Amino acid sequence: MSEQRPLHILAIEDNPGDAFLIRFYLEEIDPEGYVIHDAGSLAKGLELLESESIDVILLDLHLPDASGLGILDTIVESRPDVPVVVMTGLSDEKTGENAVSKGAQDFLVKGRFDGAILDSSIKYASKRSDLNKQFNQINDETSLLNEVLDAMMISQNIGFVLYWRENNRFEASRHVQAVFSLSESHYSPEEANKALFPDVDLANGVLATLDKGENVGPISFILSGKQCMLKAISHRIGAVLFIAYEE
Repeated sequence: MSEQRPLHILAIEDNPGDAFLIRFYLEEIDPEGYVIHDAGSLAKGLELLESESIDVILLDLHLPDASGLGILDTIVESRPDVPVVVMTGLSDEKTGENAVSKGAQDFLVKGRFDGAILDSSIKYASKRSDLNKQFNQINDETSLLNEVLDAMMISQNIGFVLYWRENNRFEASRHVQAVFSLSESHYSPEEANKALFPDVDLANGVLATLDKGENVGPISFILSGKQCMLKAISHRIGAVLFIAYEE
């Protein structure tokens, strides 16, 4: 018995036999885990997307009122927040692969899946969609924080650069990009050596210290003709490099 809220599935499928199998498989695998909404056309599917709280869409790409990957485009444009699992025919596996590259979370080939595979695909799509939403939220919050920090520091002639330990990348704030005429915002360590530090020894010293999880500075140097002071505060996920400069 499922303890969580059942997943609401929108099955956009015009073939009665395939629609029956979807319902049969899901009710067999988890009778209380799913609520299934049937739509025999794209128009009906879009209508249910507006009226119901849908968690995952099972989408056939051959419908009475539309056909092909354009159906997926319409669905994704209408509800980009709802994950889609595309269902293709036996001779249409390549279309399923293309669908994933265009925004579907997964695809299934009709006649090659049972209840367990369908259940796994739906839950995978739902989980992956949730993770993407969390990631996007973190990105939005980080961008907002960066803008706030930029606004606070501009009046004090201070800019900052973020160092992300997980992907070994540097991210310069827009203020730093403008002040030091940087053409990019994201840099590998090698690129950061050339863009952010005036000489190799300074760059290597800063990177080595950050790699050990230690703070850096203060260090004085000249960058783009400006007298600068660098101080970096290290953290388990990376570091924040503060660059104070004189006009």
